[in-house]
Amino acid sequence: MSAPKSLIVSHNYNPGHYSHLIANQKLLSEAGYDCRFHWNESFNRFSQHDSSNAGNSLRAVVDLKQGDLMVVWFPSLRALFDMAIAKIFTRAKIIYIFHEPVDSVRAYLASGFGLLKTARIMLISVVNRLLVAFSDKIVLPSDNAYKVFNSKYSYGGETAKISLMFDDECGTNQILDINKRKFVAYIGTIAEDHAFDEYIKFISYALKNNILPEVTFLIATRSELPPDLAAKLVDFMGNDRLKIVSGKPLSNDEINIYFSQSIVVWNAYRRSMQSGVLPKAFMFGTPVIISENNRSEYFVNNETGVEISKNYKEDEIYDAITRVKTDFAFYSHFCRERFLNCFYYKALSEDFMLLVNQ
Repeated sequence: MSAPKSLIVSHNYNPGHYSHLIANQKLLSEAGYDCRFHWNESFNRFSQHDSSNAGNSLRAVVDLKQGDLMVVWFPSLRALFDMAIAKIFTRAKIIYIFHEPVDSVRAYLASGFGLLKTARIMLISVVNRLLVAFSDKIVLPSDNAYKVFNSKYSYGGETAKISLMFDDECGTNQILDINKRKFVAYIGTIAEDHAFDEYIKFISYALKNNILPEVTFLIATRSELPPDLAAKLVDFMGNDRLKIVSGKPLSNDEINIYFSQSIVVWNAYRRSMQSGVLPKAFMFGTPVIISENNRSEYFVNNETGVEISKNYKEDEIYDAITRVKTDFAFYSHFCRERFLNCFYYKALSEDFMLLVNQ
């Protein structure tokens, strides 16, 4: 008897999503599934996995049968079409990993989004509601996501809170000590609710006043720097204390190098359902700075990093960085432990398969 098939679906290319997809593939393969990817082919550029099991052909959906599984990551019209085909022509079970349930208009405006971008998010929410309607089961990655989902969406199927999953791309022998780390880093997408403007404000202040002279401030993002914020850094271009990598997608290996070489990573967002930056930092034993606006059950203040107030005062940020630098080994230990217990796919396998098999 052949093994049941599982199809992992993700059509929008984002390098940060790659880690989740590979972790999900390993989890399902170890659970006995013949696992394949139905994803944006740009992922193949840095995938080290068998490309014969990855592609973007609709045939992979149509070939599913009763007992097979479709796992959909991240919203897109193409994923919605795949779900509809699977629902009509197959009897496969459909699970939607609902990373970011759409909150209220007021929540996005308060986080710094303009009217046009907020309107776009509301349009995406229409797609999400259809994805939810086609799903047999829903996975939500945090208490915040679960709360918004229950208040904003009507759904009668099975749900479970399971945190974002990752493979261990580090290994304890690769965790660098403080002497081999040099970055205070912003890694990931530039967005209004990520308080990137506050990060720029602080590093401009630090560079101008020669504060924290032993560290390098890093911006690593595929986003283009907003012109008004880039202008604040013009005087420091060419300074060896500022490193900017922007405007192009980064490979997973590049992203991992930056996390592993960072003393602390900016995660002081204005809002967040569940940031992928936090567990990725923890994977490499790297503490984070968060704000009181984006507390989550996965962060422990003064263990996995330092919380600052929503006022983003320079002296608070300075103090947070200094505290982490002074006792880095203590913070790093708790970050690594948190990753293994909360985000490593092997720790999540039992809960995930329980949802699949209910």
